[in-house]
Parts: sequence; structure tokens; C-alpha cells
Amino acid sequence: MSGRRGSPAGAETSNILGRVARLRAEGRRRRWLVQLPPLIGGIASTIVGAVFLALHSFARGAARWWAVLGMALVHFGLWTAALALRPQDRRGVRITFAYFALLCAAGVTHLAMRVAAHARDGHWSGAATAVKLGIVADSALIVVGVLAFAIFAHALVDELMCGTPPRRVMARLWRGYGVLFVLCSGAYALCAVMALDSQTSVTWEAADGPSLGFLALLVFALGCSSFWEPLRTSMQETLVRVGEGVSAAAGISELLGGLPPDEVLALARATFRAVPASALTLEHFKPLIAPPRRARQSIFSSWSRVSSARGSHRPSWGSALVSPMRRSDRSEGEAGSDTSLKQRSMAALEPARARRSSDDSELALAREPPPYGGGAGCADTSGRALRQQQRFATSSPAPLGGVDAFISHSWHDDAQSKLDALRAWRASFVDAHGREPTVWLDAVCIDQANIGAQLPSLPVYLAGCKSLLALTGPTYFARLWCVLELYIFNQMGGSLEQIVFVHVGTHAGVGSDASTTHQRALPANGRTCVDAFDVRHVVTTDPLDQMRLLAVIEGGGGGIAAFNEWVRMTLMPAAARQLDGRISAPDRAQRDGRVAPVAPGRAPAQATPRPWYASSATSQK
Repeated sequence: MSGRRGSPAGAETSNILGRVARLRAEGRRRRWLVQLPPLIGGIASTIVGAVFLALHSFARGAARWWAVLGMALVHFGLWTAALALRPQDRRGVRITFAYFALLCAAGVTHLAMRVAAHARDGHWSGAATAVKLGIVADSALIVVGVLAFAIFAHALVDELMCGTPPRRVMARLWRGYGVLFVLCSGAYALCAVMALDSQTSVTWEAADGPSLGFLALLVFALGCSSFWEPLRTSMQETLVRVGEGVSAAAGISELLGGLPPDEVLALARATFRAVPASALTLEHFKPLIAPPRRARQSIFSSWSRVSSARGSHRPSWGSALVSPMRRSDRSEGEAGSDTSLKQRSMAALEPARARRSSDDSELALAREPPPYGGGAGCADTSGRALRQQQRFATSSPAPLGGVDAFISHSWHDDAQSKLDALRAWRASFVDAHGREPTVWLDAVCIDQANIGAQLPSLPVYLAGCKSLLALTGPTYFARLWCVLELYIFNQMGGSLEQIVFVHVGTHAGVGSDASTTHQRALPANGRTCVDAFDVRHVVTTDPLDQMRLLAVIEGGGGGIAAFNEWVRMTLMPAAARQLDGRISAPDRAQRDGRVAPVAPGRAPAQATPRPWYASSATSQK
């Protein structure tokens, strides 16, 4: 921590710029080493398969096994190429949907022409049973192709028009694969049975039965694997390991939305704020009453609305994380001007600020819980807007690298207990440094009317603070935003020593010793709860945010499995060691099941509340 505290402002800015550039470099590295090989291999396999099919269709005397080999290569190539896609690769997913729809349309057209030719030549009337079954098999393939075309075309239109979350889009893509492949395998099996049982056929002979049967089994296996998410995840993690250690920063790079490092830094500079720790009150830790659920939006959808206010089209996930500063807006003369970048950064925020009075009923804190009791409070949007403005006015602009702590907390934990824990930390900081600490708190440092536009700056906000103060209450590790903040802080150069874990329990009541609110014992069964941590079971208030943040984690090196291992083996043990070092002797005796001696005239210690990791990872208010 001392290295960061002792850095001049210019050096700190240079360090942050270097970290942002590293994020983008890791994103490119992932694409080259992890995504490109299966994509190229899949496309090559598909092209070779198409060549074999073309030779079988148009070359005289071509062997029929060319067609079987061609179909096998096409199916395998399409499945392999899909492994290269990640949820945040919105453009690639769209191209895949469109390609599959066109492929199905072409296949249906070819088969329909062949069936029409058989009908025109009189193969149906008076033909043998095998000939009729061949026509039936082609007709079955036509039905499969039409159904697959409908699936992929509907998914493409829905994704383009409705902005479906990326993980849901990927799930729909793989389900479409599964349905298509399983139905195709059934049609191939029918062809194999006809070839084995018949001496004559429109297309196949008895010798083709085994090869068609193998094709049916292969395609059926690919179809079943398309429905099995753990298998796909395991194979993608294997690709990451083969990619020679692509780091977790590759996933975080998606938060930058494709912006160049200088624009990310300029936007963060223009919006970075801080507040003295002594200025924070209980009001700042209480979640605002949320508006009715129908008007709630995730931070990502509010980002889309900011882009729309500038006259742009509704962005997809790939562009939904891009700053309102479009690269085309940059003139050559402004490219190197930091002042111009700041001006454009602030200009990008103006549309949302101008709309604040009319849009406040549609905005919610990024991580605040659902309405408490609803009722009239939910309708008091004007009062809520005023409270938002008052909170934001509490903070003031601050230089990057000049803020002492980034406060990470869960809105579902007790507000008074969080305030008590913060005051205890502040007292120890003042004793150690002889000055008031400055902190970053989401409730007062983010313009709640423009949450989405500041999302690309989140990694820079974290890097611009000297430490991270984690107020770990009972629900802290059950909230995805909290865990992700720790993750980003670590990837932006912060060490575990720079993360200060302060335990937050239930409020001990008036007159309790606030300095010991966070000094609670760790239970003996904490190891089991740590081992059970799974980020897929960690929640956000908005399910759309959960899917999109999981997509960010999946995009990093090792994906979800590596993230879970980091939390279980590194993060939580570090938190436990920090908290264990602050435990008093009576608390340690209570944890170990012993009764601590009570001094004459003193009341026994109160029961210790459950610490953060004694709660289920899926607990929610």
C-alpha cells in the first residue's frame, strides 16, 4: 500500500493508464489464443465438409461416403466454432444466428428441389417402398430445416429488437444447436435403416448403412452435449489453459466497452469523486425507497437509455458498455488532448442530467434491495430524487490516486452496523495518520441519474483508491456486486494487503461499543461455508445484471471455476485471517466453546452474531 500512497499524482495516473491498457491487451490476447483457434478450426471444418457435399452432388461417379463425411465435418465444425463464442461477443453471436438461418434455408431449398424432382419424375407413384421411404427421409430433413430456421431467425430478431441478456442469448444458441442436431440425427438414423433394409433407394445403398449410422450417433452426441452446460464450460476452460495463461483481466476488459485507455481515463477523471469519512451519516447507508418494479432498470439498461438520449441506436451488449463518447466523434486534432477528452466526457453526461426530473421514477441504485414494504413510499419519487441530489452533493471531485479507501458494502446489511464499523475504521486511521480519511461510496459518489454511463470507469475508480474497505456483513459475500468489486480491485493492481475487511454484524443497540462491532469470532464451521461458495449462486437485485456480470467473469482466464477457486482459496482465507487477528480474548473463547472469565462487576459478553460467511451464499432479504 505504501507504494501507491507515495506515488505522485502524475505517476499514479500513468500507472492507472497502464493497468487499463493491460486490460485491453488481455482482452485481445484472449481472442487470439483462446477464441481464434476453435473459430478457425470450426470454419475450416465446415468449408471442407461443404466441399465434400458439393463434390457428391455435382461430380459424376463421386463416392457416396463423401456426402457422409461432408455432413459430419459440417456438424462438427459448427459445434466447434460455437465454443469460441463468449456471452459478451454479441456481434459474433448475431453472425452465428444469421449464418445458421441462411444455412438452414439453403439446405431446405436444396432438399425441396430434390423432392420436387422425384415427384416430377414419377418416383412416388408405383415406386418401391424403399424409394418412397427415401422421399419421406428427405421430407423429414426439410421439416427439421424449417424448424431450425424458425428457431435461429426468431432468436436473431429477438436479440436485435429486445436486447436479450448475453448469457440468455448464448443459452438460446446452444439450445438451438441441440434441437437441430438431435432432429438431424433422427433423420440420419432413418436413412441408415432404409439403406440397411432395402436393396434400392433414391440416394443410399445398403453399404451406406454403417456410415450413416455412425453419422447419426456423432450428430446425436453433439446435440446432447449442446444441452449440457458443464461439459461446454469445461471445454472452454481447457481452451483457456491451452492458451498459456490468459489472465482474469480479459473478462474485466469487457467493462471498458472497447474504449481506448485515454478515453477511459478521461471519463474517470471527470467523474471521480470522494467524501470525508466523517461526513457520512446513517442516511447514506440506508437504501432509498425503490420505485415500482415495472419502472426499475438495471444499470446496463440505463446505459442504453443514455446512448439513446444522444441519438444513437439501442446498443447491444457489446456496445452497451461503450462510453457515450463515440470514437467517430474524435477529430484528429483532439486525439491527444486530455482537456478535450474531459470536455467530451462531461458532455456525455449532460443528456441524462437534463432528463433527471422526468426519469427519476425509472432509476434505482445499482445494488439497492427491493422496496421495503412498498406503499406510499414507492410513489414518492420527487422526494427520492431530492435525496439523490442531496447525497451526490455531499461528495466533491477528487484526483485519481488521492482517495484513501473505496467502500464496498451490501445494501442488504444493517445500515447502523455499517456506520459503526466505518467510524471504528476512521478512528484507527486518524490515530495512525493524523488526518481525516477520504473515501469513495457509491451512494454519494455516483450520479444516480447516470449510473450506466459511469460503468466503464468502475475499474479506474477502484484503481484510483489506495485501499478497499470491505464492510463484510451477513449478506456481503452473497451479493455479486460486492464480490466483483474485490475481483476488479485485485486485477487492477491492488493486493490483498490493501483490502481491509471489517466485519459488520447486527446492530448491537444504543450504548454498545462501536469500536468492537466488527471484532467478532469466526465459527468452527466456517471452512464448510467457504468451500460451498459458488458465484453462480450469488445474486443481484436485478437478474439481468446478474447474467451480465457473470458473463464478465466467464470472459476471464479460467472462467467461473477459476473465479470460485480464487474466492475460496485466496480471498475468504485472507478475510478470515484479518478478522481473526482482531478478535478479543472473550470472543475467541466463545468461538472455541469455552466460557471466558468475567471480571467482577462486569456483565457477561453478549452473544456473537453470525459472521459474514456463516450465511448461505444464496441468502437474500
